[in-house]
Amino acid sequence: MDTLVDAVEFKIQQKEKVIDKRIERDKPQHLKHSAKKYVMEYLRCKKSFEYFVRHYILLELPGGDELMNPYRKQLEFIDLVETKKHALLLKSRQTGFSTIVQAYTAWLCVFHDNVVVGIISKDGNEATDFARMIRGMIEKIPNFFKTKEGCSRERICKENRAFFYYDKRK
Repeated sequence: MDTLVDAVEFKIQQKEKVIDKRIERDKPQHLKHSAKKYVMEYLRCKKSFEYFVRHYILLELPGGDELMNPYRKQLEFIDLVETKKHALLLKSRQTGFSTIVQAYTAWLCVFHDNVVVGIISKDGNEATDFARMIRGMIEKIPNFFKTKEGCSRERICKENRAFFYYDKRK
């Protein structure tokens, strides 16, 4: 009789293992991490803009979103912005510096309190598009980075009092 009970218990345990594996396999990726891993990842991203950009900033490209892989000069420019009070950039078009500034603005708003970023452009549509790209980057990062936010047309405000304005001058 004990052998029969042991055999039944063994089969039950085997089925439970199969079910547990199936549940773990089907669980969304972001739920497989423990809270400690979330905190460590948050702190790693807050400490390193480059790490955050390379692992979490998705760019909208034809054919689907891709992770951003910044060039060395883009990262040098961000280092300059962080260390100097003023920075002036003379550049050609289509070099990715607007994109890296958008990613930097998203990083500042997500990880730092009391950040105010102003976006001024000669054309209202350009400022709106620039701000829309920042908002799109923030919306695509994992939920454990996000806080509650309220949005209006010209202002994006986060619970940590970090926000950016964009001016629609004509």
